[in-house]
Amino acid sequence: MPRPPSFPPPVARALAPAAAAAGEAAAAVALERPWPGLVWAVGDRWVWAAPPGSGRAVAEADGLALLGPHLPCPDVVLHHGEWLVTTAPAGYPATEPERQPRPDEVPSIIGAALRRLHDLDPAAVLGNPSAAEQRRWRSPGALTAAILAGLADTTIDPSALPDPYRRYGAADLAAMVTDGVERSAAAARRAGDTEVVGHGDPVVGNWFLDGGALGAVTGLHRAGPADRHLDLAIAYRSLTDHFGPEAVFGFVDAYGTDPDLIRLDHHLLVSLLADQLHPPHTAASPVPAP
Repeated sequence: MPRPPSFPPPVARALAPAAAAAGEAAAAVALERPWPGLVWAVGDRWVWAAPPGSGRAVAEADGLALLGPHLPCPDVVLHHGEWLVTTAPAGYPATEPERQPRPDEVPSIIGAALRRLHDLDPAAVLGNPSAAEQRRWRSPGALTAAILAGLADTTIDPSALPDPYRRYGAADLAAMVTDGVERSAAAARRAGDTEVVGHGDPVVGNWFLDGGALGAVTGLHRAGPADRHLDLAIAYRSLTDHFGPEAVFGFVDAYGTDPDLIRLDHHLLVSLLADQLHPPHTAASPVPAP
């Protein structure tokens, strides 16, 4: 288990009351994928250390501030460079269904929670001018541009994709993404559907459940305007990986709307390519200097 670093003085001061009350040292927290660095629990506080220069701490802080008034989220206690101190998320990650009174209902709880997010008024939630700069790069257009750039400069490795996508080269994948953007937009216009407030990374481990109900939402570094099908595609993949394909049925029932298959297919590819732009954390991830 990784040893906690020497926390920067502002972080240590923010943790002092929690550490004194708990009477224990920092303990590493294992998360599914939400954070690219390392996380420690200190009493009722969590410390998130992002890789130097990643910008992840400010993006997560912005996402928590954006959605905190509308959903149960950890409170930001301190943001200091690539360090973030928050209150501990309530409950346990949904990747641990055995901790819930009805484990088989976990996909339904996630589906209802995601619909609650998507039903928020985008104008009311996303209209905060102070957060606009941070959200700009998270817009659908910015994500598409980043993916096309990643395919062009070999940041994205087509051979690392699952079947059937691994058979295609970078140029073919770029063409599929570009065509998918147009077809998905046309399908959205036909449906009269507009952008929603998106989570951006709604994998199972980013939902914390407490006593069979939603406890907290984390991993909000990509929260912002989005086609709902990007969230749906990411959630489908993660639910299937954790609980098998049958879990999608309970999720969709609770979400309340069947997806548009054209848009879902496009955003499934987008989510797979975006994963290579935002790799999961590893034990070797660098920790910012105090």
